[in-house]
Amino acid sequence: MSRLWSKPITSALRARSSELELWDLTKYLAWTAHPLEKACAMSSRGLTRSEWTDYVQTADFLPTC
Repeated sequence: MSRLWSKPITSALRARSSELELWDLTKYLAWTAHPLEKACAMSSRGLTRSEWTDYVQTADFLPTC
């Protein structure tokens, strides 16, 4: 399969009615590149065992941050 672009896509174009919007995706892409590290930095802690049990019911507890 060949690639159409050699550089990562960092913007999106949206057509609505008679307007065009150009969206800058660089901040979104930076966030999604390392979501666990970003979440840990923002929260300053990982999930407790109780939170893990409430939100991650399909896997055994693992320390997160």
